[in-house]
Amino acid sequence: RLGYRLVKIHPRLLGYERTLAQLPYLLGECIERRLAVLLCTYPEYRSQVSARSARAVMASALAHHSEGHFMTLHTGVLDPEPFAAVAAGSERMLLDFSLSLLKYPDEVWPHLMRLIERMPRSLCLGSDGPEWTYRQVHATLDQLAERTSPGAAEALGGSNLVRWLANVDADLVPRVIRDL
Repeated sequence: RLGYRLVKIHPRLLGYERTLAQLPYLLGECIERRLAVLLCTYPEYRSQVSARSARAVMASALAHHSEGHFMTLHTGVLDPEPFAAVAAGSERMLLDFSLSLLKYPDEVWPHLMRLIERMPRSLCLGSDGPEWTYRQVHATLDQLAERTSPGAAEALGGSNLVRWLANVDADLVPRVIRDL
């Protein structure tokens, strides 16, 4: 009723074990209220839940709610595949590589390159500021353009996000972008 359209669920900060157990319910409640979900998928390494199990639980919860609009933040950090499997063929799910690509480039670049081939419209790269500056993200997008194409870098750098936001609610896209 207040007009919110997006909500971030951050299992690591909310308490990993409890949040993961409640995630299917939380996602369902968000969908019922027409809220798109930004899900932090950064595994909590101080938890008794292994990173592999956490990614599997999160991906399963997302798959159970195919009618929702989801963005996976950091997309599993070192292993995006559980989320990529759910996002395949879906216009409602966007895989974000903020933090993960810039913090762990050697591990994440190979995953990203494979995903660009498989699902170029389902990926984006945010800054995760203040961890990374826009200049650092821009340099990473320049590397991506060199490795693939300027179009792929443009898609990850914004056009995929704009399309995803428009699917959630056209009013989420700033007017200056809509008017382009």
